[in-house]
Amino acid sequence: MTDNNPKGSLFVGEGVIVKGTFEVPEMAVVAGLVEGELNTKEVLVDTSGIVNGRINAEVVEIRGEVTQGLHVTN
Repeated sequence: MTDNNPKGSLFVGEGVIVKGTFEVPEMAVVAGLVEGELNTKEVLVDTSGIVNGRINAEVVEIRGEVTQGLHVTN
């Protein structure tokens, strides 16, 4: 199996549900549902993506939904 995702990245696909606190060193892409806290360098919440929780990131692109909070730092 080949690795198409850069190391330190997270992809939550459409229809996937994950729960917890996530420490992602590089890029997180959310097309499914994240319930909890997401701490990452860069995040994309795609049109089908939902984050029921807080996002802490340096670079943020929201096309979907974030329900509890967003903290952007640089």
